[in-house]
Amino acid sequence: MAPATEAFKFAATLARQSRGEVILLYVVELPVLRHGPVPVNAMEKVFLRGIKERVEKDFVKMVQKWAKKIKVSLLVEHGTVNQTIVRIAKRKKIDLVVMGTHGASGVRELLIGSNTQKVIRHSPVPVISLKKGIKGAVKNIVLATDLSALPRPVTKELIALQKFFRAKLRVVYINTPFNFKAEGALQADLKDFMKQSGFSNCDASVYNDYDTVAGIRNFVKHIKADIVAMPTHTRKGLANFIFGSVAEDVTNHVECPIWTHSTES
Repeated sequence: MAPATEAFKFAATLARQSRGEVILLYVVELPVLRHGPVPVNAMEKVFLRGIKERVEKDFVKMVQKWAKKIKVSLLVEHGTVNQTIVRIAKRKKIDLVVMGTHGASGVRELLIGSNTQKVIRHSPVPVISLKKGIKGAVKNIVLATDLSALPRPVTKELIALQKFFRAKLRVVYINTPFNFKAEGALQADLKDFMKQSGFSNCDASVYNDYDTVAGIRNFVKHIKADIVAMPTHTRKGLANFIFGSVAEDVTNHVECPIWTHSTES
């Protein structure tokens, strides 16, 4: 099933449990010139109207199948996908963005990235991205950390996520050959990190692997995690090209849903 459909189903589940609302956003990308979007002419208006009618029919079917008895509204916008999502999140004061992703790999990942990566980079609110749905209850949330102190807004949102699902928080430090630390010292640092962050119902692990993304992926499989939570930093231009973002790489290469929140939101 398409990731976008799985995202809608998951969002509907969250809204049902929280008595919230789902805003389903469908973005139509139009050609963009050097100085901005191409003006919408009469022919394009007819084209957009046809798309909206088709989307509205599909919307009714999706609501009837997966979102009965919850409040769901539809928005059809035109523009760049990632910029439109961020703009609507700000305008509508959204609490959480849920989106499906196929991920990105190879040259596309290096040079372009997925729409999900770009949303993660600039979203003012937490983002949950998923390739496939969650079966059963969320029991284990993995927080991968480099032991940097988390801003209070990030810990507040993460604690709220954990309490919402009544899940255990599994804090993990990935120990790699190029940044190796003694496990005894790491365990003490992890305990301090959890205490300073205000986490409860949690445990700490040190996992050895050849790089951070592979370590997160393998740890997730090892404990059968349901969600991976990662803070992410906003990087622009050459810095992002050279260094990238571990959270964005994890989104592309880890199969379970990924919760991200910018430390600069």
